[in-house]
Amino acid sequence: MENPGIPRMTNLELGFLTAALVFALCAIIIESGGIRLLFLIGAVLSGGGVYLLVARRLNDRHVDEVVASNEVTEPDKRGTTVRVDPQTKRLVFDDYTLSLPAMDEEADEDEPTFRTPFPFNSQLAVLQEQALSEHSGEGFRITSQKHVATDEPKSKKSAQQTAKKIQTPDPKATIEEPTQSHKRKDLNVSINELFDFSADEHIAEPRNEFDWLLARVLRTIKEVIPSYSVIFFWIDRTGKKLIIETKITDSDSIVPHRKIPFGLDIVSQIAESGLPEALTEISPNAECDLLGYYERPNGVRSFAGVPIYFNRDIVAVLALDSKDENAFDAHTIHALGQFTKIISGLIRGYTDKYDLHLSARAVRAVEKLRSSLPMHKTTDTTIARTLLTVAEEIVSWEHASVSLFDNAIQAWTPVVADVHHGEPQHVLNMQIALSDSIAGTAIRTGKPVIVGDLHNDVRFNPSETAGNPGSFLAAPLCTPLRSYGALCMEHSALNAFTNHDLDVLMVLSQTAAAMIESFHLNTMIDEQLMIDERTGVYNKRFLLSRLDENIARAEDLKEHLSFVLFGIDNPRNAIEKSGVESADIIVASIAKIVAQHARTYDILGRYDSNAIGIVLPGKTDEDAYIWAEKARKDIASTVLQLGAKNMTLTASAGVCGRRHNATHVDLLNGAFQALERAQEIGGNSVMVY
Repeated sequence: MENPGIPRMTNLELGFLTAALVFALCAIIIESGGIRLLFLIGAVLSGGGVYLLVARRLNDRHVDEVVASNEVTEPDKRGTTVRVDPQTKRLVFDDYTLSLPAMDEEADEDEPTFRTPFPFNSQLAVLQEQALSEHSGEGFRITSQKHVATDEPKSKKSAQQTAKKIQTPDPKATIEEPTQSHKRKDLNVSINELFDFSADEHIAEPRNEFDWLLARVLRTIKEVIPSYSVIFFWIDRTGKKLIIETKITDSDSIVPHRKIPFGLDIVSQIAESGLPEALTEISPNAECDLLGYYERPNGVRSFAGVPIYFNRDIVAVLALDSKDENAFDAHTIHALGQFTKIISGLIRGYTDKYDLHLSARAVRAVEKLRSSLPMHKTTDTTIARTLLTVAEEIVSWEHASVSLFDNAIQAWTPVVADVHHGEPQHVLNMQIALSDSIAGTAIRTGKPVIVGDLHNDVRFNPSETAGNPGSFLAAPLCTPLRSYGALCMEHSALNAFTNHDLDVLMVLSQTAAAMIESFHLNTMIDEQLMIDERTGVYNKRFLLSRLDENIARAEDLKEHLSFVLFGIDNPRNAIEKSGVESADIIVASIAKIVAQHARTYDILGRYDSNAIGIVLPGKTDEDAYIWAEKARKDIASTVLQLGAKNMTLTASAGVCGRRHNATHVDLLNGAFQALERAQEIGGNSVMVY
């Protein structure tokens, strides 16, 4: 038979092959461990698809060759060929218009009938019906795979003559029915053993994902290398401890605490030497000494352990043991070496993903810190209070405070505190000892401090009441220019705060410090300027300086002087009603109306966020009252355009005249008290101090 050769690859096979090459190339280029693993999986799956498609095509071709090799050619004038199909156990007759089973007129009715798997077409169905109706008593069936019918037998005799012309196979030639090449076994396997439907729950947080994957690797090791226990230890070289991260064991006597101090046990030896170990025929008397992770003997007789490297450093130990005396050998160590490479890849992927997770977490916290601050009301205290609110969502703590510098007492002191559990803290307004306390050290050095176990450590001041033992964290609020305070947290549990918590808190603290510094710089700039940018009138600093000048001038010339303070009635309701973000627009509108009533030498300036003041030289308090009443009526009757709304608002005024030897503080206090009384009686009025 002519060999046509292997045909060209199909479009589907080329598509799978191209995808496999692309995935493999991406896996080589990309350095991220998690994404590289995804591309490797895609390459393997695409390559498997190519293999299955090509294998299926070659199998079909092989079947055709087998069938061709089993052809039995019989002497026939027409060259008829009978082929045996070994897979379907059928006889297939070629080159016949009409095919009948091998039988003669005297054939037994019980002889087997060969059928083809293909349906008859409409013409053959007509021939069958006629043949069966004419030869119903002769016990044969008409079967065919393909035919082209031209003539129908007209009588029983013609049908018999047609049947005689058909050559039958040689009776001596035996046709062996092929046996099945495979046997399918009944498997009692649950779908949960093939897929973990809860795996998606562990993908969000990198640490949970790493623990989940590590547990699957250890379980695989235990099944591939029959073991009693398989345990993964982290190595803490600073604290000289082994930390049990994950274990798959049949024992119920693993030590309950995760941290095991370095000792003479075999795992500690591997951690210090960096060399793999395999022990057999362990003496029962030495079991507890060699295997320090068991509380009592378990009958373990063999042990194998290998170090795990990451960035050329030994970071962990993989250990497994068995109750068989000679369970492990050099082949076991080689096999474990392959698993350690997988675990090293998981560690790399975990660290990379955790760095991204930590960065995203810090960015979200900073964004929330910025967006949570009240508009145009930022102070050191509001920034500190907002910092505590945001930090509460990141780190679990029981007591927290923010320490700032108090200009009144010229000392560092906690100004904002919050308590979750226990008695309230007695730290507010307590002066911080910079040299003898944890908080003072963080403020003085600008470096964070974590104390995992408080004994006699001083948190703020040596005179403080001794706190409960636990953990303490101090994150400085500092910028490259200076330190502005510290964020302090406490927890009753030991080692409650981690370095990862501190990293995020440091980002928050530095952001809060930058905001405090920006607030101070803006305040200094505002003090140096004469004009308030938001309202267009003099700022408070310039207003008070001119008030001092006019008081001195009136004192020398024995002239009258008055000070009037205009304030918005119910400013919060006015802001909500007008729909503006702050009172700046409202104050600017009122200042514009008041300026229309002022003389050229009167001094108009902004006093605070909701009030403006005006210095009236030469006017007594009675004259100032009449003048202020005119301005008040004008404000109440004017339609103001505030944002997208046109509306009216009211304002009240407080008047205070100069007395002998009065200072600007006296005039300010008098005008402010008169304004408060005017607003208390309902607003839209003028009161004289």
